[in-house]
Formats: sequence, C-alpha cells, structure tokens
Amino acid sequence: MTAVVTPAKAPRTAPRAEAPGDGGLAADGFVVLPVFGAAAAADWRARLVAALKASPELDVGVARSPGVPALVGGGFGALGHASSFHNGVVRALRRVIHPVGARALGPLRRGRRLEQLLDRAMLRAPGRAAAAESWHRDVAVSAAAGDDVFGGWLNLDAVASEFVCCPGTHGDDTAAAAGFAPLGDAKAWAARSATVAVPPGHLLVFFETIAHRVASRKAPPAGVVRLFAGWRLTASDAPLMGAGALASVLADQAVPLLKSGQTPALYPVLYWTNHRRLLPPLAMHFREELRVVRTLKRKRGDDRPEERVVCPPRHAASLRACGLPLYPAYDDDEIALLTPQPPDDDDVVAVVTQDAE
Repeated sequence: MTAVVTPAKAPRTAPRAEAPGDGGLAADGFVVLPVFGAAAAADWRARLVAALKASPELDVGVARSPGVPALVGGGFGALGHASSFHNGVVRALRRVIHPVGARALGPLRRGRRLEQLLDRAMLRAPGRAAAAESWHRDVAVSAAAGDDVFGGWLNLDAVASEFVCCPGTHGDDTAAAAGFAPLGDAKAWAARSATVAVPPGHLLVFFETIAHRVASRKAPPAGVVRLFAGWRLTASDAPLMGAGALASVLADQAVPLLKSGQTPALYPVLYWTNHRRLLPPLAMHFREELRVVRTLKRKRGDDRPEERVVCPPRHAASLRACGLPLYPAYDDDEIALLTPQPPDDDDVVAVVTQDAE
C-alpha cells in the first residue's frame, strides 16, 4: 500500500510504505505498515483502553468511567504509570507488532541484532491537544557507535494519525546531538516537510534521527489511542538500558527510562508553576495511598499561609514498590523480544497470547 503524504506546499509523489525489502525505510527514513484490519484494530483499542483504565494504581472509579480518560497532565497523553507498560494487552501487542517491524528492518540489519524497546501507551482525552514541538531529532543517549534506533507507533483509532517529518534527513550528521536535539530555522525545515498519514491499524516505523516535530491537533470526541514502539539495531548483545536495568524493570514492573534517558512523568514540571489547580483533579484518578501533598512556600514578606496541593506523584513507582499485585512474570520469549537477538532468533516472539487482560 502507499502512504498518504502531504508536502508543505504542492503535492508530490508519495514515498512508498513498501512491502519489506523495497528500500523505502532506508531512503525516506520512515515506513507505514499494515498490522490490523479496521475491526481488529477497534477490538484491540477497546481491550487496551479497558486494561489501562483498570490499572491497579488507579482509583476504581476510572474503570467505570466512559470513554478515554486523561491520566497524565498536559495534552500529549503518553502515560507514565507502571502498569501501562506491563499489562497483558500491551505485552500482547508488542508480540504482534514485533515480526512486522522486524521484517521492515530486515534489509538494514547487516548482521546486527534486533531489540524491541519498551515505550509508552497513549490515551489522549477528547479535546486535548499536544503542545506543538519545535523541529528536532531524537538521539538515544545510551546508543553505541553503529547503532540505529527507531521510533514509531501503532495507530488503534478509527481515523488516520499524522507524522510530520523531513524525508531523507535521517542520514544527516548527528554526532553532536543527544536526547531531544532541537533544530534551528523552523521555516527552512517546514519547507522540506511532509505529513505522513498512518491509517487505522497501521504501524509507523521511523529513524529517530529524522527531522520531525509533533503537530498540535485536538483529539476528536473518541480520543486518541496508540502504542508507541521502538527498535534498535546493534552489534551489542546488551539491552539499550543495560541488562541489569531491564531485568529490574521487568521483575519489579517499573517505569522504564525512555530512549532519551528521561523518566516518563505523570505531569509536566511547569504544572507546579502554572497549572497547580489541575493537579488535584488528576490526583483523584489515582488510589488515595499513592497521592502526595506538595507545599508551596511563600516568599519572604508574603504573609499568606502556605498552599498545600494534592497531587499524583510526578514519577510513578513500580508495582512492587507500591505493594500492588504484579502481572504475570515475563516469560523467556518476552524477555528475548526486549533483548538484542541475532537475525535467526526473531521468530521466538511471533506467538500472541489470547487471554491478555
């Protein structure tokens, strides 16, 4: 199938979302691949939303609430509590998308190992909009020389999502970049840009070094639901986050570091400065014992009493640290999926569990 690509100005021939091996990912820096038909995508969407709303860290009322809730501060909607990384539906979806991503990445492997990277689920509530980002590249801080790191997402909505990028820029020199690496001259990048449609049930895979940005779009009445995904091609047999860190994240069912080295947060740091009034309603989504009280101290000479604000924790603890029930332990195939594997070992993750919760 062919991706729908809209350039900044006039139409041009769309880069192909190719069958594996056609070379579109290598040339353009991104590819869009079918995973589910519309009915299956809708079913997986419903299962994922239900599993996320039933997270053990959340107040029981969240599971009974209709629609897509706002479980993090800000408009982006990428989740930051531990069970959003470890529930059965998320884990089953990782198994589903892995062979699809592996086939697309096959022509780029050149004997290198393939590792799927833990990433976030998104629930963007209706009417919420992500803040528009500047043009940037993402450069994984722990990547070794010779690694290629990829991002993307699985679109589980009934409408297409959009990826705004500058095709072909993944080959630029990024030696001086790290983490979220902003780019100057926004007008120049916009003039080279294209908007790539990711249809329902499709998987986007892109080189994280491609120049791209997040466009600000209000979520429709049904909200936005997706699973972010990442991969790494490497000569190393050690996971990107390190073997010990990965083992701890899986055993304790903890929140992993992102590829940028950042810890996913439940609300932006500027919420405390600019949007404190939004923190108590957000905290009510979480179990009472996980809520915290932060105190705003007054400046010298300000005689007003200190302001005490009920908040969710900014960074969520692991399920084990919270004393909450763990999901089933990761099996050997799941661990293999998240560990660099040589080319012949990719078929170990092709089975999808049918009883994911």
